[in-house]
Amino acid sequence: MTSNINALRQKLEHDKSDRESWLALGELLTEKNEDTEALACFRAAQNLGENSLVLHRSMGDILLDGGQPQEALTCYQRAREIKPQSAPTLALIGEALCALRRPNEAISYFRKALDIDPGMSPALWSLASAYLMTGDYATGLALYERRFEFDSREFLAALGILPTREYFAAIPAWDGSDLAGRVIAVWTEQGMGDMIMMMRYLPLLKQKGARSVTVFCHDALLQIIRPLVDRAISLREVSLAGVDIQCSAMSLPYLFASRVDTVPNAIPYLQVDSSKTEAWRARLGKDRSLKVGLVWAGNKTMRKDYLRSVPLAVMEPLLKTPGVHFISLQIGASAEIATSGMKITDWMQEVRDYADTAALIANLDLVISVDTAVAHLAGALGVPVWLLNRFESEWRWLAEGRHSPWYPRTRIFRQASLHHWQPVVASVARELQQLVEQRGSRRSEGNSGLLGKLAGIFKTERGQKKLSS
Repeated sequence: MTSNINALRQKLEHDKSDRESWLALGELLTEKNEDTEALACFRAAQNLGENSLVLHRSMGDILLDGGQPQEALTCYQRAREIKPQSAPTLALIGEALCALRRPNEAISYFRKALDIDPGMSPALWSLASAYLMTGDYATGLALYERRFEFDSREFLAALGILPTREYFAAIPAWDGSDLAGRVIAVWTEQGMGDMIMMMRYLPLLKQKGARSVTVFCHDALLQIIRPLVDRAISLREVSLAGVDIQCSAMSLPYLFASRVDTVPNAIPYLQVDSSKTEAWRARLGKDRSLKVGLVWAGNKTMRKDYLRSVPLAVMEPLLKTPGVHFISLQIGASAEIATSGMKITDWMQEVRDYADTAALIANLDLVISVDTAVAHLAGALGVPVWLLNRFESEWRWLAEGRHSPWYPRTRIFRQASLHHWQPVVASVARELQQLVEQRGSRRSEGNSGLLGKLAGIFKTERGQKKLSS
């Protein structure tokens, strides 16, 4: 590939008017993930009159991945003008509309794409997510369940469904009916936050008649899951002995026929180790400040992490709020915190798993977080959460509104426009200042009430002394 790239570059040095070479170079650079230079090549080809399906879709893909969905939408619409019945193009228009938080419009394009190519796995997945984003759980969850029909092993592996599902292929899948004394195995897929969100359903399996519930999950979740089930086992040690029936954790909302207004959201549904909680309480001491946990970034290896993560420097106005003790819940951020000069307590190097994190969160007054597993963990513990939500959102946070059906004590602060976190942080900072002031007022009122009671006691005592004398 490198030799072909070099040959095309040399060719274009002598003839910059060769639009086919610009297009070919752009395609090769795209394969190498050199998107900035590739986009420049595509623009050069376009300026020379190139107007092909490949050009517009290639430009759209780079722009969409680069967080420019409006520009990407324009490219995909031009591609559609060239080939109106192209299923991939219709699906890509839907993806751009979803990124613009226009799920209802996106649904129509995903449906058109699937009418042409019913086996298009990404379009079916995105269609399910779009319905869920609108709050139509009846349609969305049924479509979401069809992820197991996908032909693409690469797509299934990216979702974390493979290879785990293959371990359970020989065991019947639960269909939601009465479990009638059977042993059920529940296995995890997708992310840590997804599994924490699904843990609310685990105790309900006994109500469905399960004799025993076993969960196979990531090691970091074992301790937090164990109080909810009969057995919690690492995914590295899958054993099917004694298992009668199985299901994925992400299938539980469908199997329990959950709707936006019937999601089982009684909190807390997770238990915290009391000894660990007391250990963190001792570390915090007699600090009377408002104790706020903070998570500003997600997993950088995820493709769209740059959309949900907030640079620590942008959080500075929030971190200047007086009367607040900020405590990092961000894994691996010690160096970043140290170099920032910001006043954030960081004990996360001592945290081994989510049970440790949960014990620390249980001592906090509030958690402010971007869309990460910690936001789910705090929500499941019943601790108030202020979620900093990216513009395009995610289906469990819906497309609109300040509240989530999954976590009653979670408030959503949404980006009004792509990439602009400053207004969100400013809004959170104002609300936090008000919370500090309200807390101070309540404390003052409480002290005044106590002083009044003490004064009354002293007055009564003096009166009694006078009568006795």
